[in-house]
Amino acid sequence: MTGMFDYECCSDSKRAEYASQLILSSELDKLSLDACPEVRIAVAYNPYTDFRTRLILSHDRDSSVRCAIADSEYTDSYVLASLAGDTNYFVSLAVANNIRTPSTALHFLCRDACWYIRYGVAQNDNALPETLFLLLEDEVDEVREAAMVSLEKKMKKSPQT
Repeated sequence: MTGMFDYECCSDSKRAEYASQLILSSELDKLSLDACPEVRIAVAYNPYTDFRTRLILSHDRDSSVRCAIADSEYTDSYVLASLAGDTNYFVSLAVANNIRTPSTALHFLCRDACWYIRYGVAQNDNALPETLFLLLEDEVDEVREAAMVSLEKKMKKSPQT
């Protein structure tokens, strides 16, 4: 969807729907400043949202917006790495589960106090073997098992020497 839109005259849900269908980054930039978190979440998930806007939204005061940025398949690895240190559980969990999260951020998260986050790291294809080896010693059975499965998959994929 393209074109000018009168934001003030419609409901939050209409603005969020509009934001999810936009292809103009300039309009998405404007909507990323909307007072309604649902609108900013729609901007976060929109594939046409540019890097700068995603980076700004990664510092949003509302954790649900940061979580949407961390969960979006369109978020750049740099932004995901910056979100790895977020204090909100759901944001960290989304980062751990995002396939675009860089291995260094996953290594950082493998020491998280929450086992669900460590479990997400253990299942992430970007986790390095070194990270998975650390998780093999985790106190939680599910984390250790997921790390073992991921290591086995990596060993099957790697060329035999």
